[in-house]
Amino acid sequence: MPPREPYLLQVPAGAWPPAGPATPAGAYAPAGGDGMEFFRKLWRCKWLVLGAAAAGGLLAAGVSTTLEPRYSAESQVLIGAQVPKVTQVPDVLQELSANQEVVQSESYVLQSRGLAAEVARRLALDRDPEFNPALRPPPPWWRQQIARAKDWLKTEVVKPLLGGGSDAAAGTHPEMTEAERRERLQQIVVSQLLSRLEVSPLQRSHVLAIDVQSESPETAARVANGLADTYIEQQLARRATATADANQWLDKRIAELRRKVEESERAVAEYRRANGLYETRSDEVTAQQVSELNTQLILAESAQAEADSRLAQAQKVAHDKAPPEALPEVLSSPLIQALKTQQTDLQRQAAELASTYGPQHPKMLDMKAQLADIRGKVAAEVGKVVEGLRHEDAAARARATALRKSLDQVQAKMGQTNEKSIRLHELERQAESNRRLLVSFLDREKEVSDQPDGKDASSVVISRAAVPLSPSYPPSTMLVLLGLIGGTLIGILVGLVRENMDRSFRTAQQLEDATNLPTLGMLPPPGRRSFAGVQDARRSNSPFGHAIGNLFERLVFAPQARARKVLMLTSATPREGKSRIAASLIRMATGSGLRVIILDCDWRRPAVHDYFAHAMAPGLGDLLAGAASAEDVVFHDGTSGAHAIFAGDVSRIANGALRYERLRLLLTTLARHYDLVILDAPPVLAGSEAAALAQMAEEVAFVVRWGSTPRAAVVEALNHLEMAGARLGGTILSDVDPKGYRRYGTGEAVYGYAQRPVTRAA
Repeated sequence: MPPREPYLLQVPAGAWPPAGPATPAGAYAPAGGDGMEFFRKLWRCKWLVLGAAAAGGLLAAGVSTTLEPRYSAESQVLIGAQVPKVTQVPDVLQELSANQEVVQSESYVLQSRGLAAEVARRLALDRDPEFNPALRPPPPWWRQQIARAKDWLKTEVVKPLLGGGSDAAAGTHPEMTEAERRERLQQIVVSQLLSRLEVSPLQRSHVLAIDVQSESPETAARVANGLADTYIEQQLARRATATADANQWLDKRIAELRRKVEESERAVAEYRRANGLYETRSDEVTAQQVSELNTQLILAESAQAEADSRLAQAQKVAHDKAPPEALPEVLSSPLIQALKTQQTDLQRQAAELASTYGPQHPKMLDMKAQLADIRGKVAAEVGKVVEGLRHEDAAARARATALRKSLDQVQAKMGQTNEKSIRLHELERQAESNRRLLVSFLDREKEVSDQPDGKDASSVVISRAAVPLSPSYPPSTMLVLLGLIGGTLIGILVGLVRENMDRSFRTAQQLEDATNLPTLGMLPPPGRRSFAGVQDARRSNSPFGHAIGNLFERLVFAPQARARKVLMLTSATPREGKSRIAASLIRMATGSGLRVIILDCDWRRPAVHDYFAHAMAPGLGDLLAGAASAEDVVFHDGTSGAHAIFAGDVSRIANGALRYERLRLLLTTLARHYDLVILDAPPVLAGSEAAALAQMAEEVAFVVRWGSTPRAAVVEALNHLEMAGARLGGTILSDVDPKGYRRYGTGEAVYGYAQRPVTRAA
């Protein structure tokens, strides 16, 4: 094989390292998630969740064993039960209508303090230590201390803060009397009973369930049945009391109404007698008089009008000298008709004599005298008729006037009578109202007296409480289930918080998303520390050796990599495994037939010499200070064939530009003789040396420790390197836990070769 040209010969003079982009051209872009990250987080913290759930279940089970067991007894009461009605007489107290509002109201009655006090009295619950705290044995010492602490906080801390002052400042309460002590004891017993009582409707029915809890099963059943029985008895008592009160009130009211009826009827009679308002079968006397006078007045006025008409006609006949025969009265008069007949006969005779005798003939004169006498008689009779008509008209007018005057007088009297009748009608209405009210109350009194004495209640006990056989509290199964659920939720919460607060890198994808750099390799921790780890790298069938081989191939034999180059390994913080990785790469490169050398440039904490089991000096510090030659400082590993320059006496490395210039010249010389020069640089955030060394390297590999290096430190260190002009080739994830990686990734971190079975000769 012809000798290859030294690397530095390909670079123009004065340009080390070659100019190039600060970031790789093929840098990865952040990849989006697949929506399963939340479930992956849960899966990673599954053991924490399971442990928290088990702890919660065990804690709940332990708590349930320490709680005092209680027994629950239930009796059931039907509200609005059907009661047989023998009559249609309404009750004094109406039956309870079956609706949800009434059922809810009766449930409150069952939970009232009055009913509870009566039950406590009947069952003598003040003698039961469960309901009377004074009869209980003293609590344990630790509970007494807790109670004292609560009292102290209440009196010395809470009250002063609220402005109420302490009991000492307010003064002590005077001693209670015996009656007050009994009342206080009763209130305590009632409160204890109500705290163990629960009344609730059964679904959408009209049945109330009375549930009582007690430490004794017999007491629970006894109290539940006592509450139901006392409720029914009080309901019956209310009905009987209401009926008795109604009878008493009705008797008193009826007596008052009788007195009022008598007084009102007496007032009507006295008023009639005082005002002359007598009753007839049809109407009042004054009204009858007015009716009769109206009839007579109408007839009188009609007669007057007729008389006026005849008189006017007679006066017109007399005034106009008209023949009297025009008057109907004249025509109807027999005397005048007889005189007219005689006059007609005399005129006929006179006409006969006139043909014989002359006007002065005695017969003619005698005839004329007879005619004149007849005419005088007729005229006298007509005058009498007219005078009769005049008298008749005057009589009719006088009668009408008299009747009208009488009617006016009677009407005036009737007006006075009407005014008096208004008060009379009012008195009569009052008397009638009192009579009707008295009759209705008498009827109601008869109905109430005929009712039964409240022996039928509108509520009945349909199920009496039986003595429970097993405790209902504590609900051990429910508590354990809640403990498991609570522990699971707490485990999930703690696990998610831990996952979200984990600021390190767990997968190559996370590292690539944060740095926008490709991941060159993922290295598991070696089987043993120090030099043994480097030895393990040469075992290609081990996980660490396989991972180092993959990293070496990507750094050296990748299409974009050069056969010979200066490679720098650095990290953000110390203890991330870069020195171990550098030493392992040197041994892997030597095994591949390359000429390689490693320089320990971590002057603050040198470690390369430990991996080769050699002293640190003489080394790079001595060479740069001129205290040693190149032959003195280059170490040759006889086992692997690798060359190394250790840190040497770090105190001789002077600060300033001179050391970097000498180091640049050293790298130029080494690059001419070696195919690969690896710089073990110090951490970026530990000092400024890493940034200066990055300018001399062709490629920088950045080491990140799995699950340890903070993300902010990695990003900050990479920013420093980019500002220094470093050529970042990618990142290396070190100390990857294969099992832990499976929890975060989608596959294995490292795939090792399976060892072949050894075949023994027969």
